[in-house]
Amino acid sequence: MVDFNVSEAQSSDLAYQSPEVVKQRLRTLHAMAINAGDRVINIGCGTGLSLREIAIAVGPKGKAIGLDPSQDMLDIAAKRCSDLPQASVQIGTLETFGSTSGTYNAASLVQP
Repeated sequence: MVDFNVSEAQSSDLAYQSPEVVKQRLRTLHAMAINAGDRVINIGCGTGLSLREIAIAVGPKGKAIGLDPSQDMLDIAAKRCSDLPQASVQIGTLETFGSTSGTYNAASLVQP
């Protein structure tokens, strides 16, 4: 898949926590109008900052799936969301995810 190393993943994670990027992420989440119980896929989830917020929004009866081609990014995302059983991560891209994965109420594909 994509070859990030741990140091690059950690640097990206830090950059994604700047005030400007946090505002962008919150605007995107608001625009998605996620409801409790929804199923949402976060394509290119990176280190899981948006995935965590999505998982909180869908609540314990929902599902938030983070999809990313970088295992190093997914390792950080999985750790970040480890206390949210409704969140999961999967290595891959939208093309490899496939149409047999069920239906979703929403999808996000934004940076970060």
